[in-house]
Amino acid sequence: MNPVELKSAEQFHQTLENQSMDNSRVSVKDTLEFIKDNIQYLNQTDAKALQNLRARANKIDLLEDKLTIIERIDELAQAITNHATLKNIPKEVAIQIIALLDKEDLNNLRQVDKHLNQLVYDPSIIVIFLKKYMNELSAELAINLACRCGAQLKELDLRVIKKEDITDKHLKQLAKNCPQLKILRLPYSFYANEPSTRITDEGFIAITQLSKLQILEINIDRVSPESLKTITNLKELQSLEIIHANLFNDDTMESIAQLKNLKSLIIDNITSDYDNRNIHISDKGLSSIANSLANLEHLYLPKSANFSDDGLLVLANNCSHLKTLSLNFGNFTEEGFTAIANGMKDLQILSLRNLNERVTDITLQLLSKLNHLQSLILGNCKVTDEGFKYIAKHFPHLKSLSLMYNWTVTSQGLKIFLDTHKELQKLQLYAVDFTFPDIKDETDKNPNLEQISSKINILRGM
Repeated sequence: MNPVELKSAEQFHQTLENQSMDNSRVSVKDTLEFIKDNIQYLNQTDAKALQNLRARANKIDLLEDKLTIIERIDELAQAITNHATLKNIPKEVAIQIIALLDKEDLNNLRQVDKHLNQLVYDPSIIVIFLKKYMNELSAELAINLACRCGAQLKELDLRVIKKEDITDKHLKQLAKNCPQLKILRLPYSFYANEPSTRITDEGFIAITQLSKLQILEINIDRVSPESLKTITNLKELQSLEIIHANLFNDDTMESIAQLKNLKSLIIDNITSDYDNRNIHISDKGLSSIANSLANLEHLYLPKSANFSDDGLLVLANNCSHLKTLSLNFGNFTEEGFTAIANGMKDLQILSLRNLNERVTDITLQLLSKLNHLQSLILGNCKVTDEGFKYIAKHFPHLKSLSLMYNWTVTSQGLKIFLDTHKELQKLQLYAVDFTFPDIKDETDKNPNLEQISSKINILRGM
C-alpha cells in the first residue's frame, strides 16, 4: 500500500475508520502499517475503529500471523485507553503509574503521542529506569539518559553497565548537565575486556566540578598526581573509593586531607598481593590524613612497604572513631599494634594482610582490647592454635573470620575456636593446612554459621 499523505489528525481518524470497515479494500496488515507510520495521531477517538479492525482480523481464518496481529491491535487499544486515563489525572500520579511499567511497555507508551513521550522521559522515570536496567545499557546510552535528568539526578551507579568504557567525554557531559549529583560510582575491572573507567586528567578534572558530590568511586590509573590535587574542590565529599591508585603519593594524600567531611577512605592499588611497586605513600601521607580527618570511620590503606609504626601512632592518636581499618604491607611492630588497641577501641572490622608474617599470637594478645570487633581478616601471618584461643576469648562479637596463607593454624585449633565461639556467621579459608571436611562436625554444630567458603571473597567488609 502506498503511504497516505496526511495533513491533520482529523484526516488520520477518518482514514483509519474507513480502513477498519469490512468493506475496505485495504488489508489489516496494511492498516497496521498505516497506524505505525502515523502513530502520533492515534488517540481515544480511534477506539471504535480499532475495535472494528480487531473484529475484521478475527474473521479472516487464513490471515497470516493472525494472533500476533490481534495482539498488536489490543496493545494499541490499551495504549490509547491508558493515554486517556493518564491525560485526565495529575502529572505526579501519572508518573507513579508509568514508573511501574517495564521497559517494553515504556517503549510502546512513548510512541503513542507527544504527551506520553514527555511523561516517559520525565527525569523521575529515567532515574527509576537507570536503576532497574543499568546492566543492559551501553555507556553512551546510560550517560545520555542521565544527562536528560539534569539537576534532578542525585545518584548514578555505572558499575554494571553492559559494555563500553566510561571516557573523558562522558564525564564532561555529566559535569555539564548534572550539577546536583551527590553519588557517582564508576566501573573498574580486573581484566582488559571488561567495562571500566578509561579517563585521563581531563575527565578527572571534570568530575571535580561536581561540587555536590558526597560519594565517589573511581578508577584513576591514567590520572596524574598533579591533576589528582583538584580533588580538593569536592568539599562535601564524605566517602571516597579510589581504584588503581598506583600513582598516589604523599602530596595526593595531603590533598585528600583537605576534605574535612570525609568519613570513609578506600585507596586500592589493584595488583598482585606481592606487588607494591610504584607506591610512593609513606608515613608522611598517612599522618596528613590522620591529623586532618578526625571523624574518619573507615580507612583502607593501599599496598605500600613505606608505612611504619610512626604512621600508625599518629593515626591511633587522632582517629579514635575508626570502625574499619585495613593494613596491607608495611613495617609494623608490636608498638604499632599496641597503638591500634589503645587508640581505636571502636574498631569493628580489622584486616591485616601481607605484613611479612609480623602478625603472630602476640599480636592478637595486644589487640585483645578490641572488644567491638565483628570482622577479622588475617593474611600471610604466623598465628597458631594458641592465637585462636585468644580470638575466641577476647573477640566475643566476632561474626566474620577470614584466614589466608597461614600454615601454622591446624584444624584442631579452629575446632576449639568454633566450639567456643557460637556467634560466628561467616568463615572463609584460603591456602591453609587443612580442609573443610576436617572441621565439618564443628561447623555443622554452629547455629549461626551461614556462609562457609574455601575461597576468600574479594568484597570488602563483612
